[in-house]
Amino acid sequence: MDGPAFYSAREAIRIAAERTGHSIAFRSSVLNETEVNELDMMLQSLSVIRKLWTDKFLKVLSLLREGITQRELALKLGTTQPSVSKLLRNACWDEVLELQKLTSGFLKRSLEKSLYSKDNL
Repeated sequence: MDGPAFYSAREAIRIAAERTGHSIAFRSSVLNETEVNELDMMLQSLSVIRKLWTDKFLKVLSLLREGITQRELALKLGTTQPSVSKLLRNACWDEVLELQKLTSGFLKRSLEKSLYSKDNL
């Protein structure tokens, strides 16, 4: 195999293998070094946060992904809305959603740049 994607993937695997406790790394031949470093940091941050999630939070994650409200979640769990709010705050849920939004935007721009550069070949 040969090409920029292959070399970027190999470099990301090498970097991830060197990291202690975090196996995420991102490399790109399309994004500039600053963009790659920013995206890499966002992915590492998501990885760290997710490692801190409790079993209780993991059980409610699928309900959160469905867009259920805190009040509805509290009813399903047999608890109060303030307890659900505390669970979400302790899991850094708002920060995770923001990081996922930013990460998604970076990856979308990377893909668009890649497709654009191929169209101009």
